[in-house]
Amino acid sequence: MFSSADFFESDFSKNPLGAHTSSLCPGHAVDPNPIKAHAEGKQPLILLQFRPAFALQLYLRFVRAPYVVRNLEYPFLETAGRLPVLIDGQFIIPEDDALAYLREHYPSSLDLDSKLSGAKRAQVSALHALVSEKLAPALGASRYRDERNFVQNVRDVILRATRFPLGPTWASAERRRGMAEQRWRGLVEGGVGLGELLARARVVYRELDNWLGASTGDFFFGREPTSFDACLFGHLVEALADVNVLVIVSTFGNLMRFFRRIAEEFFEIGSATVASSAEQQQQQGFVVASNVKEYYKRADYVNSRNPFNQVKAAKLCAEAPLVPEPMLHKFLEEGEGPKGGVGGVGKKQAGTTAAGPEGGKKAEELEEERARHKENVIWLTVVGGVVGFFLLFQGIMALATGEIEIVTEGEEEEVEEGG
Repeated sequence: MFSSADFFESDFSKNPLGAHTSSLCPGHAVDPNPIKAHAEGKQPLILLQFRPAFALQLYLRFVRAPYVVRNLEYPFLETAGRLPVLIDGQFIIPEDDALAYLREHYPSSLDLDSKLSGAKRAQVSALHALVSEKLAPALGASRYRDERNFVQNVRDVILRATRFPLGPTWASAERRRGMAEQRWRGLVEGGVGLGELLARARVVYRELDNWLGASTGDFFFGREPTSFDACLFGHLVEALADVNVLVIVSTFGNLMRFFRRIAEEFFEIGSATVASSAEQQQQQGFVVASNVKEYYKRADYVNSRNPFNQVKAAKLCAEAPLVPEPMLHKFLEEGEGPKGGVGGVGKKQAGTTAAGPEGGKKAEELEEERARHKENVIWLTVVGGVVGFFLLFQGIMALATGEIEIVTEGEEEEVEEGG
């Protein structure tokens, strides 16, 4: 008989089920050390995105963490759900949970809010909720409830971003999802129109603009950025790309200066990526190692190729040059691949940077080869589908006209006996 005394006197160190559960099968006990499936900083983080995830990217740049960005042609993944997602080793983390994940697993290096007091951390959480509960619904209503805006701006970009022939299907699914979220928030049945939601958003933007004006630094809580600075920047990118919200946001000078300053300093828009911005970054402590910059240059190029990043008012990384993915350097004739990850990346040989003439040329050839291969696959798929449909149609017509008869096993035996 197993008693409570046996339970509390069990050897928890050999417990395969955890430290607070008894090991009933000592012969099958396993090592109690936890299984760590995340990369622990030994590999760069991977960001899969449909729309550019600038909020998460800015956060990673704030903490100077190398990451790799990949544009996908589908807004959902069966294994991960809605994009964007962050991949760390074997972990796949949705965007909404990414910041909490980084704080938990990398508290010493990837938690922007660690230096804030308890009261300020509570304010940061409240500001996050303000964006998700007040500003995001207004942006969603403008996208999905305004028929003209959806058809001319949202649907058109989705068709260019997705693979033929799934574009119309994804566009319809995107609008259904957006409308379902509006109904879930009680905005449709409650009779809250687009004009009222935009008016509420204007009040929130005004308060945020005043907060920035009263700040002692370039960010909401002084000279050091927080997770909310990254969150708001990501929202402003989306807001400035929407015809209805753009009219409101562009009237607030502090918010627009905040957006332009971060865009120029951290995403190098335009040719001016300015020496002055580099000097400002160094003064503020934003010194990024040269090996990590290779990841950021590649991310800028990938962002510039994203179809959702083509609106002039919020077009980031617009002039980013083509550079190879840092993890593919070993396939180039000159230069060495990355050795390390979040902790560091190996140095290149002198004169063989990825942005140099030779490395850039080989990277461009690699990109062109990928594009040709992708185009060939699409055409082969279309041709194969057409041919298959034609053969199926011919078979159905032959059956209908009696040119082909389906003979069962019993009928086949009767034919043989008769022969």
